[in-house]
Amino acid sequence: GSVPADGSQLCTGRATASPRQGAGGAGPWGGRFALRLTAVLRTDVATVPTDATLREFFSSNLLGNRERSVPVVDGVRYRGVMRIEELRAVPEDQWPHELVARHMRTDFPVVTSTMSVREALTLMEEVDVDLLAMLDGQAFVGVVTTADILQLDEILGQHGQA
Repeated sequence: GSVPADGSQLCTGRATASPRQGAGGAGPWGGRFALRLTAVLRTDVATVPTDATLREFFSSNLLGNRERSVPVVDGVRYRGVMRIEELRAVPEDQWPHELVARHMRTDFPVVTSTMSVREALTLMEEVDVDLLAMLDGQAFVGVVTTADILQLDEILGQHGQA
């Protein structure tokens, strides 16, 4: 048998998160890429403020919620994303004194409610991220993840929708 070039088939089986593989009604995704992004939006997500310490980020989000990437939000204003990768770059003995604001990523693209699942997946693939924040102006609305998009396929598949 053939071995996949990457581990994607090992994790997702026959489903794919690549818009090129499912475009045009072919494959398991069919017309689902045309759905509005709000179909996979999660609004009940943990966030972290810019003034949280790395220790607080680790305790609340990585241990408490088991989230590897967390939107950074002050009030309702989106500031960026803090991930485990950025945390690992800082020696643990500095976590109690270092703030999320200094280590968060501010270069992740954001999406709006008018975008389609196809547009979001294309964007995720281009910049190699699994999480995109959805904004309404500067206000944080929620997140879209590749895992949520794959879960949508499972849900729609169970209900026989194309």
